Amino acid sequence: MEKSLTREEEFILSLLKDSLTQNKRRKDADPGVNWNSFLILAEKHEIMSLLYDVMPVDMPKEILDVIRLRARQTVQKYYRMFFLTKYYVGKLRQAGIRCAVIKGVGASAAYPIPEYRKSGDLDIFVPDEKEFPRAEEVLSNNGLFRDPIQTEHHCVVFHHPEGIVVELHRALIEEVDDEEANRKLRELNARFVENITEIELLNNRFPVLAPPYQAFSLLLHMLHHYLHAGFGLRLLVDWALFWKQKIAKADRRTYLKLVKDLGLTGFSEFVTAVCMQELGLPDGAVHESVAKSKEAYFFFLKDIFESGEFGDEDDSRMVLLRGTSVFDYFREFHHQMKLHFPRASKVFVCWPVLWAVTLFRFLKNNHEVRNTTAIEVFKSSRERSLYTKELELFRR
Repeated sequence: MEKSLTREEEFILSLLKDSLTQNKRRKDADPGVNWNSFLILAEKHEIMSLLYDVMPVDMPKEILDVIRLRARQTVQKYYRMFFLTKYYVGKLRQAGIRCAVIKGVGASAAYPIPEYRKSGDLDIFVPDEKEFPRAEEVLSNNGLFRDPIQTEHHCVVFHHPEGIVVELHRALIEEVDDEEANRKLRELNARFVENITEIELLNNRFPVLAPPYQAFSLLLHMLHHYLHAGFGLRLLVDWALFWKQKIAKADRRTYLKLVKDLGLTGFSEFVTAVCMQELGLPDGAVHESVAKSKEAYFFFLKDIFESGEFGDEDDSRMVLLRGTSVFDYFREFHHQMKLHFPRASKVFVCWPVLWAVTLFRFLKNNHEVRNTTAIEVFKSSRERSLYTKELELFRR
């Protein structure tokens, strides 16, 4: 792993900070920037719409033309997702089903220009498990097709005829290999039901989770992607802009208690500190104080830049273990087997075969992704430990 950010990475962070703090003073182009590499990196992280307004005046015209085109496409898709969200949320609410928009247009409300947030999937959260089957039926009866292959446990995936993915969530995150944490998350669903509020966006109203619970959902979303595939700059932008809003002190205290109860204070502090350092998030916006470690932040940022928008979804990412004994490794291995084969894993006589298949997939993915020497892998793991140790995801 390189020991410093590239010129293109540094320049993108500088431009993003200007965009998020609404600093309209155009800086000169960095003469050391390779514009082709810059363009590829911006495309990889789906942030061209956020960069367009702050791009240098002396940059190559052909590069600016591409950024302008991609920014326009982001805005166009945003409006399509906006009205699809309005339509399906409306159908659910007409049926008396309590739901909330997570991510998507809900997160865009914190942006200076909501349309500049790149829209991916449409995510709707139905926290009451008793209402979930009816919610599936409503979506199926209104033009969506249920995916015959469901690989996630915390949501059901539907497809719109236009190719847009709609995820109906019963939980905010996939279960982890910690029954106590899973139990607490299930118990929180009752609180989510009672803490759905509304926001007004472009003269329309949408149901969202109340501020502390929305912040909690954003953190869990980052954690889910970090543990499974990594995540890119856009999720950091969501976090920084959410907390730049005026959040009531009582809501902030509620959020801090939520993350403390789930043992996620370390992760929350770490992400917040990176946003303070790189994206202009004010001191004290979330935590009264955060740990400082430039070396750990650096490796975290390198991981984010390499991951791209939502990382590598081929199951090749390392998982976080609760210990280093043989039993800890086996427990996590067994947990991954159950995640990949939810139905078959209920029949214990199938376990040997499922273990073998899980092992084959693990070895295959690691061979494809980690095409390097054993020494390089060892060095990489040592470098990663500098920041993964600081996260202390389930220990604070």
